[in-house]
Amino acid sequence: MAKRGFFDELNRQIKIAEQNQRRQQLVAERERAQAVRAYERALREAERAALAQQKADEKADKQAYLAMKLAEVDELNASLKCVYAELDGILESTLSIDDYVDLETLRITDDKFPAFDPGELGEETPKVKELILPPEPMFNPPSAPSGISGLFGNKKHAELVQTLRNEFEHEVEAWKLNVQQLKAEYQTQLSAREAIEKKRVSDLEAATLQHLEKCKSDAERSNQELDALIRDLAFDVPDAVDEYISIVMGNSVYPDAFQVSTTHSFDLSTREIAISVSIPGPEIVPTTKEYKYVKAQDAITSTELPISAVKSRYNSIVTQVAIRTLHEIFEADRNSKISSISLTVGTNALNKATGNVEDIPFVVVSAGREKFLEFNLAQVDALATLKHLGASISKNPFELQATDTNRGIRTGGR
Repeated sequence: MAKRGFFDELNRQIKIAEQNQRRQQLVAERERAQAVRAYERALREAERAALAQQKADEKADKQAYLAMKLAEVDELNASLKCVYAELDGILESTLSIDDYVDLETLRITDDKFPAFDPGELGEETPKVKELILPPEPMFNPPSAPSGISGLFGNKKHAELVQTLRNEFEHEVEAWKLNVQQLKAEYQTQLSAREAIEKKRVSDLEAATLQHLEKCKSDAERSNQELDALIRDLAFDVPDAVDEYISIVMGNSVYPDAFQVSTTHSFDLSTREIAISVSIPGPEIVPTTKEYKYVKAQDAITSTELPISAVKSRYNSIVTQVAIRTLHEIFEADRNSKISSISLTVGTNALNKATGNVEDIPFVVVSAGREKFLEFNLAQVDALATLKHLGASISKNPFELQATDTNRGIRTGGR
């Protein structure tokens, strides 16, 4: 075999080097491509994960929002149900309550005195802030000279020490003066605070005593009036009977959305009390049947009751108020001061017949004590009971139609 020449070998080595370089470049490019693909794959996975999380979050948010809206609807419907239950149970709600009022429970004793509100007098005078004195100055002598300076500089050092000590003594004197002034000012503040606090305590005691004396005076006057009421009631004084019935009617708690007012007068000669009860108009009765959440509209909507249902509810309320009033008065009158009740139930509204705002009567009825107390009110229909008593009843209270007040109403009996 012919021996390779120098240039042939050189060329061969160059070719090998080029091949190795290309091979390395290919490996590097493959590794780079793999890295790029891995990065892109990781990026896609991250994007998919982020998108999935976003969708999950959006789904959770939507579910939470839906739950909130449904809870709001439930609350509205529960509140509506409660209102209807109270309105429909106006008569039933009073049957479990003893309407008799023991007037002795109205007597004011010491334990019933209203609590005294001292206002600013009840607030302790702010304490004076704790005195914090500046620290006492400390003398820091200069370092003694050393080396050659220590051999020849003792005199200068001594002079420097003396100068610094003189300055220090002036500083101490200034500090003592400052401390003295601060203590004096602090003592002045303490004395002023003590004087203010002493006056506050004195004023508080005086105000407390004044409150107690006023409570005793008010209690004595109130108890004297109570004694007079109890005495007059025992002797059938008409004003006393009227006042007692006012207390009874004041204790008659109606639903918050349905407040009533009464006026009455007792006639001793007939032992009859004439009472007028004013109730809210039909607009007080809700017309909503129920609430719903409409997801497509993202809105809470309501369905309305048929007008016949609203009308029926209000008309029922009117009759329930009438029977309830008769029941509460007769039950509260344990000593049988009242033999009969002449009752009118109505509202104050625009009378379409006259065009004026006036009292519109819905029920006019008379009831005798003995006959009424025979009724089992837990089982009655209020309208049927009123008819049984011969009441004059509006045909349509919901439309503000007044009842006939001209015909007699004494068929209820005594």
